[in-house]
Amino acid sequence: VRCPLSEAGPNAWDQPGDLNQFFVNLTTGVNKENTNSYNPDDLTILSQPPDGPWVVTIDNFLSEDESTRLVALGEQKGYGRSYGVGKIRDDGTVTDRVIAGRTSSNTWCQDDCAKDEIAVTISARIANLTMVPVGNQEHLQLLKY
Repeated sequence: VRCPLSEAGPNAWDQPGDLNQFFVNLTTGVNKENTNSYNPDDLTILSQPPDGPWVVTIDNFLSEDESTRLVALGEQKGYGRSYGVGKIRDDGTVTDRVIAGRTSSNTWCQDDCAKDEIAVTISARIANLTMVPVGNQEHLQLLKY
């Protein structure tokens, strides 16, 4: 299993169309409880149905200090070559696959990194925005290009 899953956690989406409704609410400000995680003026819709899939950016979602801290945490953990997804094993995990054109290095913000005050704050902000509890999220993936 690739993502941590809290059996006690609520489902983020239960019905067909819930993901679309999430984006409608996000982009129209209907769900006011989530607007404390970002400034609505920083939200840009790049694509939306029926012309394409939802593609939304939120500028300034992280402060400069938060970004700097994530970079430092990544350096502390150490970056390794990024891989593509390979074959699925019997236990549901997957093998790594080298992709020549993939030039990034990555690390996952787990263990001490995930307990860092700034990382905890960012994860909580993401949970508030997406309505997906931290216990149901993947760890923050840190990339270096």
